[in-house]
Amino acid sequence: YTFPADIYSFGMLLYEMIALQIPFEKESQFTLPDRVAKGLQPRIPDEHVNLPGYSQLIQLHRQCIAIRPQDRPPLTTIQRELTEIFEKQRELLPQ
Repeated sequence: YTFPADIYSFGMLLYEMIALQIPFEKESQFTLPDRVAKGLQPRIPDEHVNLPGYSQLIQLHRQCIAIRPQDRPPLTTIQRELTEIFEKQRELLPQ
């Protein structure tokens, strides 16, 4: 177990917030770990992909669940990107 495993878990939480569903819900729990290790990733529903403001969250999600742990962003990068995303969303709110 390493810190990048926490980043992967955070990526799965982002998935749940974006897709409004549990990742891999219909997958067998017996074969899932091996399939994930081979590159299986949860699919974000098409109707959520083009929602305003979601593209950056989806990109961050995909970075967090990169197959190779060393390709996942450090926590400081995640914090910076989330701050940017939320600031952009705040700008879109009516004053």
